[in-house]
Amino acid sequence: MTDGREIRLVKKTPVVICIDVEPDEPLIDPRLQEPWSGFETTFQFFSKLRPRLEAATGKPIHFSWFLRMDPQIADVYGTADWVVTNYSSLIEKIRSAGDALGLHIHAWRWKESLATWVVDLDQAWVNQCVRVGFESFRTSLNQTCAYHRFGDLWTSDATLALVEELGAQIDLTPEPGQRGCRADEFFADSFVDTNEMPRRPYRPSKSDFRNPDELHGRKLWIMPMSTGSTDWLPEVFRNGNGSGDSARGTIGTARARLRSTFDSMRGRYEGFLDRSDGEFIAGWAYDNSRPDAAVEVEIYDDQFLLATTPAGIFRPDLLAKGKGNGKCCFNVGVPSCLKDGRAHSIRAKVKGTSFYLNNSPRELKCRAADSPTKYATLNLSFDSWGLCRIIDRILINSEANYLALVVRSDVAARPDQSSNMEQTLEYLLAHPSITELAFETPAEVIANAPLA
Repeated sequence: MTDGREIRLVKKTPVVICIDVEPDEPLIDPRLQEPWSGFETTFQFFSKLRPRLEAATGKPIHFSWFLRMDPQIADVYGTADWVVTNYSSLIEKIRSAGDALGLHIHAWRWKESLATWVVDLDQAWVNQCVRVGFESFRTSLNQTCAYHRFGDLWTSDATLALVEELGAQIDLTPEPGQRGCRADEFFADSFVDTNEMPRRPYRPSKSDFRNPDELHGRKLWIMPMSTGSTDWLPEVFRNGNGSGDSARGTIGTARARLRSTFDSMRGRYEGFLDRSDGEFIAGWAYDNSRPDAAVEVEIYDDQFLLATTPAGIFRPDLLAKGKGNGKCCFNVGVPSCLKDGRAHSIRAKVKGTSFYLNNSPRELKCRAADSPTKYATLNLSFDSWGLCRIIDRILINSEANYLALVVRSDVAARPDQSSNMEQTLEYLLAHPSITELAFETPAEVIANAPLA
């Protein structure tokens, strides 16, 4: 750990991958003790990923695993440290690899009148959940918990004071620009605005965790998860060609022209432009000659190229229809420059060919007020195309301190989410900056960073 001075990075960009280890379903059946199959599969996934990242970066690779230990786990599984006792061999392998082990605590509480679990953010209950988690971690692993992530984005000054008192050195809960979820309506106003909080490691003020106070603040560090705007700039604007209007309004002619092209290449390629609205441009594309390979799709506004994206997201209906491994869907967020209230003719085609997806073109017409731009956390289960754009912006930013990504351990058991995770990590592996990335534990990020 360092002293209270602000940190900055001058060469390697640290990457922290946080894996929240928890049951496969948030609403656990209290009558069953289901295995955490997602954890088993996700552990194998990251075990195979580790040597690939080591070869690409030339450095040891360390992940961060946050174990669920709280009253909900104790109620259902008989003990809050069930994951440690039941998966002792995996926990030992995680330790042997030099990975970080931390706590992931939720404030779920059984509500008998509703016969379901609810999130109870009463501070007294939150404190009990925290104490149960830290004590279970200490006794089962014979060490004090240094890293903490509370569930549902819950952070408060009282909670931070307690986790600091119990020995935590770094809290990785906040996701700047995001709000909590799933809490009862009674607690809806308890979540604070985190839009303006720092996006770098800092020691927080004791009176408001959103404000840094390096001299008189807490000894505990806050390391926010990386977040970013889902907005992006189309290739046509990055290339300085401007936007053209001449081809708009020719949908009927375009359909006739594209139909003959579609028929001529039907034997090899298939695809459909499913959606173009205020949120997403989405569809699927498939190459019959390479059934398990992701097809590259180009998306146009009239004749102007907007983006190129791999069609590699899993959809169960496509698998059921015999489209290879089912990983042939794409999903691209609509940029704000198209939310101008005007009609845009959206087309999609297989890159390097003249094959246009069926249902091209589709009209897109919306206003920014109807579909405001959102912020996304770098959650590996989320839309890969959007996450990769955010990653690029962070890496290009000369003041960026680090990348902090997160994922639930059940991701590998959910094919649609796991395909997003695979695409995002493959993107990182092939990134021009890969040799300048260092996959580290939270403590390594702070300890290895040069001081300002």
